[in-house]
Amino acid sequence: MTENDNKKNRSTLQIFGRVSGLGISFALIICVTAFLGYKADLFFSTEPILTCIGTIAGFLLALVSIYQIIKKDVL
Repeated sequence: MTENDNKKNRSTLQIFGRVSGLGISFALIICVTAFLGYKADLFFSTEPILTCIGTIAGFLLALVSIYQIIKKDVL
């Protein structure tokens, strides 16, 4: 293996690590906010309303978070 191949493999692994980290962050943020909405539904007896709001809020929060990470990484 040449040094150039070694650098290419290392950068591929770094990219894979970053992308998989973004996916995990995205899923974790949505799951946490949906869980909080579910618990709030149980507390306030408002069945699926707060779970849906929590899931949508988590999705939007995850998009903003990933945008900021990508913006910081690329620029």
